[in-house]
Amino acid sequence: MPKQLWNAISEQYDTQWVDNELVFRQVTGKLDSSPGLFALPHLSVITIEGEDAEKFLQGQLSCDVINTSEAIATLGCCCTPKGRIIGIFHLIRSKVGFTMVMEFEIAETLTTHLSKYIPFFKASIKNQSQDWAVLGFTVKPPEQPPMQISQEQENSSLVMKLGNNRWLILTPAKDLLLNWQQNSERELISSSNDWRYLDIQSKIPAIQKNSIEQFLPHDIGLPEAGGINFKKGCYTGQEIIARMEYRGKLKQHAQIVGCSNSISLKASEKITILQENTKKTIGSWIYSSTNSQGKTIALISLKDSYLDQKEFTLNNEIPTIIKLIE
Repeated sequence: MPKQLWNAISEQYDTQWVDNELVFRQVTGKLDSSPGLFALPHLSVITIEGEDAEKFLQGQLSCDVINTSEAIATLGCCCTPKGRIIGIFHLIRSKVGFTMVMEFEIAETLTTHLSKYIPFFKASIKNQSQDWAVLGFTVKPPEQPPMQISQEQENSSLVMKLGNNRWLILTPAKDLLLNWQQNSERELISSSNDWRYLDIQSKIPAIQKNSIEQFLPHDIGLPEAGGINFKKGCYTGQEIIARMEYRGKLKQHAQIVGCSNSISLKASEKITILQENTKKTIGSWIYSSTNSQGKTIALISLKDSYLDQKEFTLNNEIPTIIKLIE
């Protein structure tokens, strides 16, 4: 984690690093309704450039690369031939190719995987984790994002619209502090924990280091989130994913749960409960977040046979209750 990218910002506020994430000790404003600015060191940037960049990515990714815009993000994933997800990302088109944003801890794995296939194309791929940073931005309608980008920055920094009144600013390290200062008069100043919380509320799944190649897209609700295009044609893993969509009998789906306390479960870890003195597996952990107000929610892959139960006591050392959120 290139913490040095964020030193100038963290020095201006009362912050601490927790599990390689920058946390603001004091957060004002309301997460769901206040215009906000977020420091997002948990996200990283990969760039794919060259005249064959579009052709290359169209054959590797689950989203329709051809119709990807320069401003509105396209959600997608990259899979193994068996349909197992290596990484989930947001993608936009740039002047020289494409830019994708994903979890920092999977960026190198995703770059290495794609690099195996790119020599057959006139294109190049680069993990920008050490050189680029990501800021998050929320607005309260009808406000429009004022994300100011100065004249000298306009050829480098990128703005990516996610929907649900949220944006990302992708910026080279040299412009990070300036971009932050230009937009720091927001009611809410926060970082990764709150941003992930908003992702979970929107049922946007994530792949983290522990869940690489552990999930099929349907396991974690990626088709429902708009991350799979079933009309685009062939790409790596497409046959398995299409079969699940049109012929498979899905027995588990992504669900949001509220948690009675913070959770130590890791991504893709099995969720077990004790029922009638018997240990039972009800699904898998996708990821969770405890926001700045101390409220914890999670996205889980839950077996449909347990949907009617609504509430579960996890079989772990610390008594934890999770409740389905409609």
